[in-house]
Amino acid sequence: MSNRKHIVFVYGTLLKGLRNHHVIEPGRFIADGETVENFRMTAGGIPYVSRRDPICRIKGELYIVDDKTLADLDRLEGHPRFYCREEIEVEAPGGAVFTAWCYLCERSAGHHLVDDGDFRRVAQAWGMEAR
Repeated sequence: MSNRKHIVFVYGTLLKGLRNHHVIEPGRFIADGETVENFRMTAGGIPYVSRRDPICRIKGELYIVDDKTLADLDRLEGHPRFYCREEIEVEAPGGAVFTAWCYLCERSAGHHLVDDGDFRRVAQAWGMEAR
């Protein structure tokens, strides 16, 4: 296996302090970020981000990961059967823009609209915490 590096944007249970963060933890945190493009986020225990009916930028974190960690993320997210990994642009504080992998789900899922694109706020309100 090669040792390539990949930039990944996470917005849900992979965020620091949430239950799946351990999967991305071998990576190196770059910065908080927001998508350049608008998306729609819904949640139902986990968040779903879609290009359908976009309403806001999505808030999350940027990481650099190796091939093994990217493969672990693909397994966790069910890529490409459930979430599909796509490259998007993400803006970090200060204006730097990164091209990063992001897991999108175009299926109708999640019944709670997250109209500000911030799953961390929803997770706190629902009492979700890391294992």
